[in-house]
Amino acid sequence: MSDTNFTVSVLVSATPEQAFAAIVDPRAWWGENIQGDAGRVGAEWSYRYKDMHHSRQKTTELVLGRKVVWEVVDSTLSFLEDKHEWTGTTIRFDIAPKGEQTEIVFTHRRSRQRRESRVTMEKTEPVARTGMVIRRPIETVWQALTDPEITARFWFSSGEGKLGHKGARARWTWRWYGFDVDAVALEADPPRLLVFDWGTPAEAPTRVEYRLAPVDGGTFVEIDTWGFDGDDAARTKAAVDNAGGFSFLLAGLKAFLEHGIELGLVPDRFPKEGG
Repeated sequence: MSDTNFTVSVLVSATPEQAFAAIVDPRAWWGENIQGDAGRVGAEWSYRYKDMHHSRQKTTELVLGRKVVWEVVDSTLSFLEDKHEWTGTTIRFDIAPKGEQTEIVFTHRRSRQRRESRVTMEKTEPVARTGMVIRRPIETVWQALTDPEITARFWFSSGEGKLGHKGARARWTWRWYGFDVDAVALEADPPRLLVFDWGTPAEAPTRVEYRLAPVDGGTFVEIDTWGFDGDDAARTKAAVDNAGGFSFLLAGLKAFLEHGIELGLVPDRFPKEGG
């Protein structure tokens, strides 16, 4: 994909409701090799064409006769240099009457790869920083930070994928607050360094760096985050929020690895939302 979104519009001799019904049934026009139901918000479904194209979409928005939005959750396109180029992008259909016909505006929004390139490896102010000694061996701490089955015991509620090597991708879920975050590893030197971009498909990602170093009696973990959007006030607030969030991560990690306690810090941070 280029650095801009791909958009095209067509006029069809149908009502907006008929156009909507056709779009939410991609098996009828994209191909028969579709598994799952695209016509339900929150549902995930996949399309496959031989060994050339496989993609898994999530239907994120449906407005009868007006709008259909899909998020590409995962993709493998063997004919592209970046075989996962679609992953994290958004496919959108906007529907509106136009005279006696209906206009459909199709947009494929480049959300992941384009935004990944926006954040440079050079740290830009403000940088959110936090750190803590975890009194466990460095290999144990690294595993806890990169294995989602362990990390889910003290930070997010569930995860898919391990960021243990460069290019690895993961998705983390905080079910208490109803959102997912996608992450991609940009640099990895186990068990000492991990750099990754993370964010939702609807927002530009920020960059995160984990640094682990052995110290007397354990491992010192330091976390930096940078690349925030907005004006000075917005970026400062984002940095403060990120420093607080990753401090929760380290406090939960420390309690879990050193004492076997699951503190529940994240769901208890906003009890009205997290309940």
